[in-house]
Amino acid sequence: MKGISPKFGSALAGIVFATGWTPCIGPIFGAIMYSNMMNPSPWPTFVNVTAYVLWFGIPFLVMGYFIGKIKLVLKYSGLMMRIGGGIMILLGVLLYFDQVSWLTTWIS
Repeated sequence: MKGISPKFGSALAGIVFATGWTPCIGPIFGAIMYSNMMNPSPWPTFVNVTAYVLWFGIPFLVMGYFIGKIKLVLKYSGLMMRIGGGIMILLGVLLYFDQVSWLTTWIS
């Protein structure tokens, strides 16, 4: 991201990451909201949702702040991006051919 300020680039990366994780966190947040629907008083709902948001978001904010300051990450960032890209391509091919079950069998 040449020409983009580091703070804006970090915020943009966070937005893209959050968009990708929306389908993953949906069931968890749905379960929290269902639990709150069964006990509809406002205070426990506020506490549950606030705790969920904070404990889900704070690690990413901390990581985003410190990731550029770690020399090891900066040294191997190109290699890590290539490995991550290869894994994403592999997962995309497995998803396309409906072979994700092969991966879960291989891992376990």
